[in-house]
Amino acid sequence: MKKASELDLTFSMPLLTVGLPVFNGEQYLEMAIDSLLSQSYSDFILLISDNSSTDRTNEIASKYANQDSRIRLFRQTENIGAINNYRFLFQTAETPYFMFSAADDTWSSNWIETLLPVAKMNDCVAYGVNKVIDLYGEEIPNQSANRRHSFTGPRLVRRVQYFASPAALGKANPINGIFYKKLFSEDVWREFSKFRNAPDVMALYEFVRNSKIRFVSDAYHNKRLLTKST
Repeated sequence: MKKASELDLTFSMPLLTVGLPVFNGEQYLEMAIDSLLSQSYSDFILLISDNSSTDRTNEIASKYANQDSRIRLFRQTENIGAINNYRFLFQTAETPYFMFSAADDTWSSNWIETLLPVAKMNDCVAYGVNKVIDLYGEEIPNQSANRRHSFTGPRLVRRVQYFASPAALGKANPINGIFYKKLFSEDVWREFSKFRNAPDVMALYEFVRNSKIRFVSDAYHNKRLLTKST
């Protein structure tokens, strides 16, 4: 028998952490978690931060955390605000790659498998096809759906292109892509934190100063529209 000092005690850390911030998300949280746990690429960590919810959010998240060792659940003792909850998850993550996820969205089962290699190869935000779904999970027409968000040219070109792209066409959506964690710098966080309106747009505008956003055509993010369509 080998001595403890002779044993290989190295363990492989997953490359990716998915951060799921949530506040009073009981209505769709199970769907979001199920969608993430059913990904074809399964070697990731799922961090959930319950921002002091007053509904069944923590009960639901706890059930999943007890069933799946990939999940790490945190419950804030008081509401720390949405941006701080995002930052908490980001700072808690120890993997080189990261993805923000919304508690009311779903993803195609190949989302991580398809996007992670692109993020690794290109040091970028890798983002797929955005679809818009209604309160019942049905795809609905929307001007932001099926847009090709690709900003890969020289720095000045991609910043001008990003700035000029209408917000209504969904240019904020790549904030939910997969990216190399070190690319989300303090400058990006500063922009994310100081703007009350469209902080994700301002964060990505700063992000493309030094990095790129790459479009991937065959993976889908189903973004739920939380108001009734007319």
